[in-house]
Amino acid sequence: MGHGTRVARITLALATGLVVAGTTVVLRLWAPGHGNATLVVAVLLALAMPTSRALSRRALLSGAFFFGFTPVLWWTKLPLGDVGRAGLLLSLLAGGLAMWLTAGGWRAVPRRARALLPRLSVIDAVPVLAAGASAWVASGWFRVRSAPAALAVLLPGWDNSAHFDMVQMLLRHGTTVDQLGKAPLGESWQFAQYPQGYHAVVATIIETTGTTTATDPAAALVSYVHAETWVVVLIGGLLAAAVCSLPALRRRPALALPAAGLLVAGFVTGPGAAAFVGGFPNFVVACALTACVPLLVAMTPRVPMPLHVAAIGALLAGVANSWILLLAIAGPAAVVVALPATRSRWRGTRRAWVTTAVVLLVTALAVVAPLRVLDGLDAGDVLVIPGGINSPDLGFVVAVALAGTALCLWGLAGSRPVAHARHAVAPLAGLAAAAAVGLWQIHSAGALSYYFYKLMIGVELVSLSVVVLGLSGLATGSPTRTARQRRDRGANRTGRVVAVLAATLAATQLTGLTPGAHRVFAIPAPIAPATSEIVAAAAEPVTAPRATLLIPGGTGTALQAQQWYLALTGRWTTEANDAATRALLDVADAATTTPTLLDQVPGAVVLVDPATVENVRRSVGGAERADRVLGW
Repeated sequence: MGHGTRVARITLALATGLVVAGTTVVLRLWAPGHGNATLVVAVLLALAMPTSRALSRRALLSGAFFFGFTPVLWWTKLPLGDVGRAGLLLSLLAGGLAMWLTAGGWRAVPRRARALLPRLSVIDAVPVLAAGASAWVASGWFRVRSAPAALAVLLPGWDNSAHFDMVQMLLRHGTTVDQLGKAPLGESWQFAQYPQGYHAVVATIIETTGTTTATDPAAALVSYVHAETWVVVLIGGLLAAAVCSLPALRRRPALALPAAGLLVAGFVTGPGAAAFVGGFPNFVVACALTACVPLLVAMTPRVPMPLHVAAIGALLAGVANSWILLLAIAGPAAVVVALPATRSRWRGTRRAWVTTAVVLLVTALAVVAPLRVLDGLDAGDVLVIPGGINSPDLGFVVAVALAGTALCLWGLAGSRPVAHARHAVAPLAGLAAAAAVGLWQIHSAGALSYYFYKLMIGVELVSLSVVVLGLSGLATGSPTRTARQRRDRGANRTGRVVAVLAATLAATQLTGLTPGAHRVFAIPAPIAPATSEIVAAAAEPVTAPRATLLIPGGTGTALQAQQWYLALTGRWTTEANDAATRALLDVADAATTTPTLLDQVPGAVVLVDPATVENVRRSVGGAERADRVLGW
């Protein structure tokens, strides 16, 4: 190829890419917010990227990059306006595909266009089924249409107000909380020391399906619940795609379906679903990304494979920016990509090695970045804090972890001993990390607490993927069928179908009750009138010199209602949180509590039920104090 021809092709590719990307931006500005249709288009564009000939592996790689590297776009403010990060990603995807199509010249476009369509196999239907099943399980949250219903869904998980606040802060200010500096009154923003990788993903989904800025409280609550539901669907599809990408299972769809069912059920109907609904969605996403690490490592035969190494790095970055403790499992699971240390595993071209080195550098920066956010926290003190979480069955957790270990080590008797055995490091590292945290808690506080139990749930969920990996390793060496066996197989096809369905149902039962799965994400009855009161108060935020305190008249604690009020109004600072904690931990009723609150928090405004506002004003004493009592 001559120099002029090369320049012409590069010029053509750049021009085409810029035109398509620019057109995408114009369409985004001209006709914004097409709801779920835009998200579907984004998924199709991601699956069109020619990263692999197999659809499942394309889905795995695209999902890893989305969950791992999307948060990087929110680390600083970008002048994107109504285009938003979602519009930027859509334009990059569309423009990148156009550039790749025309990079070989006009004559090569038809051939390259055919490469955009993956080679479909029966097994590629499994991730689609998994995503569909996840959508069915979470369909209750999709049906949320009002703010009280959304709050009814979120109130049972205390930490949901914090996660909602971080997502809304991203949409309001265009960057993570740690980059914002001081609040308007000189106070410090709450959650400035909390990595927000998961929240950046949710904010991007909200931008994709709706608006690029924070909306009114009622609409914000509904869009947040819908975005979280899409996360459940994407995670279900991602995990199934990872299972179906394993070479041993791609040749055995009958084994892939129950294997995917086992792993996906753990996250969508089992302990993962309970944790998600309980207010720990970032933790569940981090567990899912960690579970994908050993599966992706298993299909990486050489170290100098830039695309696979970048995907592994994206998974690690996603874990670090969502729940950093899980790096104790994800890190060792990723490092074993260098094993077995044979010459073939390290063989690669100079270009591949240079690209891999650059990828490793970028990955290291993305993984280390959360440490800057966490700077100033005392790890020893943090690890012993209390918290509410459903304690897992520790015996079952250990059994699942040891089952994964045993299945991997069983391969020591096979032809690829190290390749099988290396993946046992993930559950063993998880048990070791949990043991270390537990010993520290007993030493420092005298009892096991929040982070130990949470880490053990993570060990259970990640170990499910190692169990699947071990089973696939045992299936690798099955003998080739004879012609007679193939004829017998055809004759017994109905029996095999029934057996596969029964095995899949049995696998899902190990981690979640399938018949009642949809109830996990059901919409509870609104907690009246507390849910309506919080939304009504937030719809008309009061500007006060120090703080605004909300005293609900219905079910629920006053402190929880206050935190939701702060999240919905974008005023959650460390000082406001401390004042609320001191004042609202023990609240009887508005009439008896308000005088004490006005004494404890000088300059505060107290919001009460409009029906009782006059009675409360008479109880506080003095016109100046009465003026600081308002109805919502």
